[in-house]
Amino acid sequence: MKHTHTVTLRGIGETDAPLGVVSMPIPDDCDHAVTVDGCASQSVPVGFWPRSERVPGGRKRTRRALVFFEKSGETPAVRLSPTAGEPEQGVSPWQVDVTSIRDIARHRDDHYWHYYERPGQVQLRFGGKQVAFSLGVRNEFGTHLWQYVLAQKLWSGPLVEAWRIGGHIYTAEERPLTMEKFNEVSDILVFPDATVAASVYLLLFANGTIQVTGHWINGRIYGNVGNQQGAPVVVFNGCELPERTWDGSDGFMDSGGVAFDFSAASDLVSAEHPGSISRSDSDSAWQPVGDTRIVIRHEPADGSVKDIEVDGSSDGLVKGVARSVTWHMGLGDAAPGVARYVAPPDWYAKCCEFAPFPIELADGEFEELGHQCAEVLLRNSVKGKFTSGGIYRYLDQYGLGCYELSMDANETRSMFRRAYRDSDARFYDLGLRSSYFMADIATDHSRDVIHYHNDAPDWRIYSLIYQRFSGIVLGYMETGDYYLLETAQAVARNYISHHLQNWPRQGIGRDADPLNGFLMLWDYTGAEEFFEFAREFAHHVALALGDHGTWLCGAGVGPQMGCNAIPGTPWNGGHLFNGFTEYAMRDPNVPADWLESARRGLEHLYDMLEEEGGFHPASSGFIGRLHWYLACRLGDPDLIERTRKLMDNIVKDAKDPARKEPVFTGPSAHHMNNYADYLIFYEATKDTLPEKLSAFGRQPSANDR
Repeated sequence: MKHTHTVTLRGIGETDAPLGVVSMPIPDDCDHAVTVDGCASQSVPVGFWPRSERVPGGRKRTRRALVFFEKSGETPAVRLSPTAGEPEQGVSPWQVDVTSIRDIARHRDDHYWHYYERPGQVQLRFGGKQVAFSLGVRNEFGTHLWQYVLAQKLWSGPLVEAWRIGGHIYTAEERPLTMEKFNEVSDILVFPDATVAASVYLLLFANGTIQVTGHWINGRIYGNVGNQQGAPVVVFNGCELPERTWDGSDGFMDSGGVAFDFSAASDLVSAEHPGSISRSDSDSAWQPVGDTRIVIRHEPADGSVKDIEVDGSSDGLVKGVARSVTWHMGLGDAAPGVARYVAPPDWYAKCCEFAPFPIELADGEFEELGHQCAEVLLRNSVKGKFTSGGIYRYLDQYGLGCYELSMDANETRSMFRRAYRDSDARFYDLGLRSSYFMADIATDHSRDVIHYHNDAPDWRIYSLIYQRFSGIVLGYMETGDYYLLETAQAVARNYISHHLQNWPRQGIGRDADPLNGFLMLWDYTGAEEFFEFAREFAHHVALALGDHGTWLCGAGVGPQMGCNAIPGTPWNGGHLFNGFTEYAMRDPNVPADWLESARRGLEHLYDMLEEEGGFHPASSGFIGRLHWYLACRLGDPDLIERTRKLMDNIVKDAKDPARKEPVFTGPSAHHMNNYADYLIFYEATKDTLPEKLSAFGRQPSANDR
């Protein structure tokens, strides 16, 4: 049935900006026109319901929309009306140009190899004012600007338009290569590729506000990819900003009637790791990071702490690394900036944001424990340096044991869902920063893989197990920045390739966990390739479980740590079911023999847990969503009751006076992000899910209201 919905928003963080934005969940009951009551607004679809086309291959129904609006002084309320009008275009007040700063074309001759150089700038004009800027890298050879820059208009409307603009930065010495030097090289293709891909995601608002997210990506395009020397800079051409060290404490400044606000990037710097603003003639260069050092873990060493950093990262952007930076500028009368909003928690639950079907949220002991876990993740995150947004794997262990960056975007997902549940600006901020950390630093853009958490300084270990990108998808839903979506898709497609290279095999275990991300890609884009692979992999899980219901750790064979065929444990069984169950939650037609294999696997897992007294820290985080849903889906009263007892043991352990700190701290506290996220689901469904699944004979769908 078609309904009109009015949803009052909640501001998170600073809300003084004249503009607002919310990534609005949209129900799938019909197509909706999305507006904000009493003020100018514009809605841009970014997510789509799967299988919602009116005709095959046709337009899908919007699941998430970025809703931009001019604030009116009243608490903003989004109105969703059951109609499918075409978006209003309007006449743009902006002029966007890409111009060359210089253009050198030197053809090969007896003395020099070919040499072409065309650095460019983006010129933005609005209301008689203008600002021009270039992305660059600064190193010992000087400041190198992006070249051969191209602009693409993504979409536009009466309130805001979006552009994607980019080129390449050559980071080595910029001068013609002599033939004498060229002839010394036996194969020019083995030269390190000294280019960085540079681009911006640009939002231009009708009030003169500009929001820019710049990306510097040391990926690959040609030649032998290598480390790039230097740090990212933004050069503002013709702007005279005050020269100073920039530690993030004051991001507001003005030059010639152009307002600058760098505060959105303040998390990348601190007094210990300051950036800078420098001048050269009439140009200003902003270095938004203090350094490019990537410390992947801290280890106790003789009464102190030793930092283990990626080789070469102190000198610049190492192979495969990227970094993203957001800032605002203003050419109008309004102060530049865009305030963030979220919908109420119950609206996210109604629109299937906490599960693939609507749930009714509830408060209680489990929900409170999930909130406590999010607080622990928050205090174990990085801020004030190049790796801002990273979250540590072993919580509260600095100086006590291995304290390493987790490289797991499931934590990103958990922080976003906690922000939706609690309307908490801190959780939202970490979710957003973590999505860029995962896309920029945790992802190797030269290989389209996510780094292993316990890597060596040469940073080359690969693990199929840790290709966990789910939270990057939510980062895209919140920003509309295609870079995030494309990074998640690249990792997903690489994972497909590597899994199929290694199939068939008995050793499926933890490597099923990334299916969670595949299904989120399907949830929010409707792309069938991701669902079909998840279904195929779920079949592989069922085959590996077989008649015995046991599994292996998952990775390979041999004596090396992480690669040997260790018999499965409750902990890595959680990862196994993270893939299978997330698929089953979305498919009402899971083959009966697959479910029977899963039943045997769950019974075996519970037997192992009960042999350990019914509680195991690293295993417990999975139970409240994955095992609980599977037990209810199977309709097995014994498994349902065993799940309830295991969940009660979690609360019992948390209340135990002998436990001085919560379970999600200490050396065994990895994957505790699942507490922050999955306990939302359990608290909401612990009294209703068995009956609901029994009544439908399948998992409830988005239409089961």
